Amino acid sequence: MKKFLSLLSLAFIVQTNVNATVRTLNNNNPSPGQFSLFSAAVTASVNGDTIYVSGSATSYGTQLISKQLTIIGTGHNPNKQNPLVSTFDYIDCGLGSSGSKFIGLNFFSILFINTSNITYESCKFSFGGPYILATPVTGINFNKCIFLIQAIGTNSSSPVLCTLAFNNCIFNNGINSSPALTLSGSANNCLFLSSSLGSVSQNFNNFSFNNNIFYGTSPQITGTNTNTTMTKNISFACPNNAFNGTTLSGNIVNSNPLFTTYPLTNGFHYTDNYVLQAGSPGKNTGSDGKDIGLYGGTDGINFRMGGDPAIPQIRQMNVTNSVLPAGTPVNVNIISTRKN
Repeated sequence: MKKFLSLLSLAFIVQTNVNATVRTLNNNNPSPGQFSLFSAAVTASVNGDTIYVSGSATSYGTQLISKQLTIIGTGHNPNKQNPLVSTFDYIDCGLGSSGSKFIGLNFFSILFINTSNITYESCKFSFGGPYILATPVTGINFNKCIFLIQAIGTNSSSPVLCTLAFNNCIFNNGINSSPALTLSGSANNCLFLSSSLGSVSQNFNNFSFNNNIFYGTSPQITGTNTNTTMTKNISFACPNNAFNGTTLSGNIVNSNPLFTTYPLTNGFHYTDNYVLQAGSPGKNTGSDGKDIGLYGGTDGINFRMGGDPAIPQIRQMNVTNSVLPAGTPVNVNIISTRKN
C-alpha cells in the first residue's frame, strides 16, 4: 500500500465568516499551499483573516504581526501518519495585533511590543514564553499551552508590569524569570512540574493561583508578594511544599496528586498521563467542584497532549491501488477526525 504525505495538515475547512479570508501556508518543496513564505501570507492578509500553517521539517522563521489574525497549525505533537509540526522561531506581536489568536503551534519563543488581548491555545514554547520588549502588555491569555524552559522574561532593567492569564497549562519550570518583571493575572488548573526549581518565581501583584498542582516546583513567591491568592492548590515533592500567598484557602500541602502515569517525576514528558486517579486528593475537589489540575476547569475536558486544534484534520491518507494503467481511477482512503 502506497502512503502519501498529507499535503496540508488541516483540511475540510468550512469558512463561516464571509468577511474573512482563509489562506494556506506551506514551506515544503514543492509547496501545495497558497504561500510558501510566512511574510508573504501576512502581507496578503487583512484584519480578521485566518492562516492555516502546514507541518514542516523547517521553521517558518520570524515575523512581526501588526494585524488581527488567527494562525492555526497542526499541534505541537500531532497524532498523524505524517506528524510534521508547524514551528516558528518567533512571532512578534506589535501594535495592531490586538485580538489575534495562535492555535496549535510550536514556538521557540514570542515577543510582545506594546500589545494587548492576544490568545495562545494549545501551543508549545520550546525555549521560553513571552519576552517583553516594550510595555504596556495586558490581556494575554494562554490556554492549554506547554512551557518547557521559562515562561516570562524581559530585557528591561526598569520595573515592568504585565497582565497574563494561564488556564490548563503545563510549566516545566516556573513563571517569572526576570527580577524587573511583576505579574498580575491568574494561573488556573495548571501543572508546575520540576525536580530542581526552588519556587514558582518572584514578583507577583494582584495574581491568583487556583486549582493548580505543584509537583517539584515550590509554590513559593520569592520577591514581591502583594495581594496574591492561593486557593485549592496541591503541592507535592517540592523543595518547600508550603504556600505563601497573602491570602490562602483550601490548599493541600505535600500530598501525592496521583496522576494516572508519571513514572519519571522529573518534568514534562509526552508519555505521561496527568489525569487524576479515583483516589486522588484533587478529584472533584477544585473550587468549581471539578478536578484540581490540568483536566479541571473550563478547558480541562478539551486538553490534548498533542495540541491538536479543534478543527477537522486528515490523520491518514493512502492510495489503495498503487500501480495504475493510464485512465484508471485512483482510489484514496482518507481517515479524518474532528475534536471538540
